[in-house]
Amino acid sequence: MKDRTSANLGSRLANARQATGMSTRRIEVELAKHGHVVTHATIANYERGRSKPSLPLLAAFAEVYQRPINWFLQSGAVLSNIEYRSLKSVRQGERRQFNAHAQRWLEAYRNLERRLAQPLENRLHDFRVNPDQSGQELAHALRERLGLEDHQPIESVVAVLEGFGIRVVEIHSDARIDALAGLLDDEKVVVLNAGLCNDRVRLNAGHELGHHHYEDCVGSSNLTKQEIEKRAFEFGSHFLLPESQLEEAFQDKSIIRLVDFKEKYGISLAGMIYRAKESEILSQRTYERLWVQFSKHGWRKQEPGSVRADRPRRFERMLEAAIEEKKLTWQKAEEVTGIREEELRNRLLSALEGSVQ
Repeated sequence: MKDRTSANLGSRLANARQATGMSTRRIEVELAKHGHVVTHATIANYERGRSKPSLPLLAAFAEVYQRPINWFLQSGAVLSNIEYRSLKSVRQGERRQFNAHAQRWLEAYRNLERRLAQPLENRLHDFRVNPDQSGQELAHALRERLGLEDHQPIESVVAVLEGFGIRVVEIHSDARIDALAGLLDDEKVVVLNAGLCNDRVRLNAGHELGHHHYEDCVGSSNLTKQEIEKRAFEFGSHFLLPESQLEEAFQDKSIIRLVDFKEKYGISLAGMIYRAKESEILSQRTYERLWVQFSKHGWRKQEPGSVRADRPRRFERMLEAAIEEKKLTWQKAEEVTGIREEELRNRLLSALEGSVQ
C-alpha cells in the first residue's frame, strides 16, 4: 500500500517527466548516463507511488529534470477543471506536457507570493455575473464596471484578470494550445502560450476571463462544449472591441482604417472581419473578397499593423524586486519556487524582450 509521502513524490516525478515530454524509457537511458541502472517499469512504479527512489537516485532525477531536489519532497498542488483555448489535433501527451509545464510555473508563482506575503487580491469582487447573459452582454457590463466607454480600449486584459484575483502566467509551448483556464487547488488561474502574436494573446486572455466569469471551470453549465467556447469567445471579442466600434471600423472600405482600429483596440483584423460577417455588417460577397485580398498579400500569416504586448509579468516583477531588495538570495529563490537559478534568471531576461510585435 502506498503512503501519502510516496504518492506525493510519485506525482511530482510524473509531473516533472511530463513537462519534458520524455517517456519512461527515455528517462531510463538518461538515468544510466548518471550511473543509475533503473528500468522504465521501476520508474513507472515510482510515479505511481508504489515505491520510492533512494536519495542518490532522486538527486539523479533532479539533474535529468533540471529541478531542485527539494521540489520533489514538497507537497504538490493540483491543476484541475481545465478549459482549453484551441485544442485542435493536440495529442494527449502534448496536453499532459502543457499542463505539467503550466502547473510548475503556477506553483512557483504561488509559492513566491506566500514567501513574500504579497497575495493577489480580488479588487473587483463586487462585480456580479448573470449566467444567463450573453457574452456580448457580459462584456458590456464589465466595461461599465471598469468605467470604460465604448470608444475606450482595454489597456491590459491581463491586468483585468489580475484585478479579479486570477493568477496569470505564460509558458512557451509548441503544442497547439493557445491558453487554458482552470483551478490550482481552489484558486482561479489562466495560462497563456507565449509563442503567439500579441493580438491573439489578448483575445485568449479575454476568452479565459469569460470562462472564469461563467464558472465554466466549475462545470456548472448545461451548455455543450461548443456553446461554452462560443460564449467565451463572444465575451472576449466584445470586451476588446464593442459592437459600436466594430461598425465604425467598417464605415469606409479601407484596410488602413481597420489597421488603425486593430492597433487601438488590440484585436486582429481577422477577428474583426469574422465578427463583422457574423453581425451582418459585411455581406458574404465582401467577406469573401476581403479574404481573397488577405491571401494575395500574405496577411493570413502576417497581418499588417502592430499591437502592444499585453503579457503577465507580476511573477517576474516580484522576483526581481525580492532579489534587488535582498529579501531573497538566488539560492533561496530557487528553494522557494522549485525552479533552478539559471532558469529564473533567463525568465527575467525574457520578460524584457519583444515588448511590441
